[in-house]
Amino acid sequence: MGRGLPPTLAIAALMDKVTPRSLPYLVYSTAGVDSRAVLNMGLVSPILPDDELDGQGVKLVESIAAQPADAVKAVKVYLRFAPHMEPRGRADFTASLFASVLSSR
Repeated sequence: MGRGLPPTLAIAALMDKVTPRSLPYLVYSTAGVDSRAVLNMGLVSPILPDDELDGQGVKLVESIAAQPADAVKAVKVYLRFAPHMEPRGRADFTASLFASVLSSR
């Protein structure tokens, strides 16, 4: 909005990620928001002090790397597509991915 153009691409990207009341505020106010606000809106993962970021990042990577690759890939695919599915489709997709992982072992 700051340049007189409707930020519809940004709105589309945030539509399913923030509450219906947060989105209009972000768009119309053009105000910056601090880290606590975006955490409360669900736009970011936990916020860490600078001195803890590297250590927590390493722990997260180690945790992911310790899991079977096929399970990690299935979760990645599920998180990409499931939010856009109807509940029944999500359940079917869950079963399909689960069966695929089990059959690959």
